[in-house]
Amino acid sequence: MDIIRRKELGELPSKSTLLKRLTHSRGSFSSPVYMDFSSHTSSSAVYKRVSAQRVSWWDIMDQSTVLKEFEQRSGLAISMQKTSFFASGMTEPELASIQASTGMTLGSLPFRYLGVPLNSRKLTLSNCEPLFQQVKSRFSSWPDSVWVQWFKEVILKGSVHNFWTTKPKQSFSWFVNKLLKLKDTIFPLVKLRIQNGESALFWFDNWTPFGSLSDHLSNSPSRLGIPPHATVSSLFRNGSWHLPPARIETQVQLQAYLMTITLTEDQDYYEWEINGQVSERFKTGELYAYLCAERADVQWSKAVWFSGGIPRHNFHTWLSVLDRIPTRDRLISWGIKVDANCLLCNSMPESRNHLFFSCSFSFQLWSKVASRLEIQPQRGWEDTLNQMTALHLQKSHRLLVLTAWQATAYWLWNERNARLHSNTFRSVDSIFKLLDRQLINKLQSFRELNPRRSSQMMQRWIRFA
Repeated sequence: MDIIRRKELGELPSKSTLLKRLTHSRGSFSSPVYMDFSSHTSSSAVYKRVSAQRVSWWDIMDQSTVLKEFEQRSGLAISMQKTSFFASGMTEPELASIQASTGMTLGSLPFRYLGVPLNSRKLTLSNCEPLFQQVKSRFSSWPDSVWVQWFKEVILKGSVHNFWTTKPKQSFSWFVNKLLKLKDTIFPLVKLRIQNGESALFWFDNWTPFGSLSDHLSNSPSRLGIPPHATVSSLFRNGSWHLPPARIETQVQLQAYLMTITLTEDQDYYEWEINGQVSERFKTGELYAYLCAERADVQWSKAVWFSGGIPRHNFHTWLSVLDRIPTRDRLISWGIKVDANCLLCNSMPESRNHLFFSCSFSFQLWSKVASRLEIQPQRGWEDTLNQMTALHLQKSHRLLVLTAWQATAYWLWNERNARLHSNTFRSVDSIFKLLDRQLINKLQSFRELNPRRSSQMMQRWIRFA
């Protein structure tokens, strides 16, 4: 028996010992059989190949020999239901007997993991299609996930319609209470379309143009004799609506609307209606845009977010523009006792404006970078940001300037953190070498998509090196 691959689990029995255990007189087979003894409780896997010997098949299935030996030495009990075996040259009755007696499934080559074949060749999109389908099915199954079912059964007492009447409680988790507190924001967006009216709560669901009738009729002198959890269908009997006579204008409006409704045998259903756009499916982007409302673009957006930039540099620049990086002046404003001096120059209080680029150390690095870019370096943060925002250069030159500017700010912040947390210090020249190497790598990455732009940017960057 040849060991193809195994994790070090201690000394396994020798080949001769295993063959002695496996070789008996209860029948034999002459074809190689490949078995995958994989435990789902560990990443360890032992693959064994039985050679063309006169070996009893039933002894291979004997748990007290091979599989028990593996379990004793590894501590891992093999789940036969999650184990596959691979065979060739065997008859259908033999294969069926193996599956019935062991519970293992018959595998097929090539061997696959998560639906993707394991081989030495480069995977193609078609090879990965089973994995894509699994991911898509997982996304589609989220509405029926265990957590959603638990929320419906435990928190909402078995009905999603109770979401509008369930109040936050101290016994609920923070996340559950957060969801319940959002119902006033979400209520106008979730429309219940009446069909048979059997699930629609008359007072609390959003099934009329007036919104919640509990609020719409709040000025009425009574609840009209309608129970709090009455459904719409319970008020429609023998082909007519059974409501008390209208006494106020809001009741008149409601009864006039009811005359336009005809109940059917179909089930009621929900729809999202955001800014007049109706959809049966929830779309995160549309809801986010609705909640945040429309905002005018800021002037500096194109200097921060642009195609071809380095993502972490874009993000760091965005935080810097918003003054959200934890500089020492901000830490002190939060009540944290720290030394106020700049970690780079140790002569002035540290702030966003000082770091970029009033600090003598940071301005020295920025000047070195700006000379490569053939631009005039500005000393103040606002002046530098305005300069980057108002660049009127050729496209490739502009991309190079913005990328290098963001890289300068990023590496200065990196050096600041290294001095604070690791007590390591680098010179301006050392930081520039790191920045230069990263920028060259980035410029070379453009070569495949746009060789001309890559060449132009590279020539401009190294011209004065």
